[in-house]
Amino acid sequence: MSAAKVFTEMDACVDAIIEKVGKEIVFGMPLGLGKPIHLANALYARAKKDPSVHLKIVTAISLEKPSGSSNLEKKFMGPFAERLFKGIPDLEYVKDLRAKKVPENIEIHEFFFKAGSYLNHPGQQQNYIMSNYTHVFRDLMDYG
Repeated sequence: MSAAKVFTEMDACVDAIIEKVGKEIVFGMPLGLGKPIHLANALYARAKKDPSVHLKIVTAISLEKPSGSSNLEKKFMGPFAERLFKGIPDLEYVKDLRAKKVPENIEIHEFFFKAGSYLNHPGQQQNYIMSNYTHVFRDLMDYG
């Protein structure tokens, strides 16, 4: 068995992934916290830049920094989120989902959403994975 490779640059890690699995990538991430955000963003950026890379992200509860809707909410949530999420980047695919700008070579499938979070996003509703927590592993294996 070969030793694990350690990467200090995400682009090199993405290159190694593509070399190992090819350009059809199924990237599974854990529910909620614990997502490898830097790697997710690097894979997403590569697939955005190179349409020959087909990326399928399979996960649940892709967390977003809270922002608030009203002026009062924004005044409270801005400093709070800045302190709580200091140094943690946004998930770029979530930003593009919200803007409805996910390229066609990228699919994002989630088996759990925050209630009401994608009411006006038919694509995300269609990519929703209906699965009971006891069957998630089995169901997600069908995605690759």
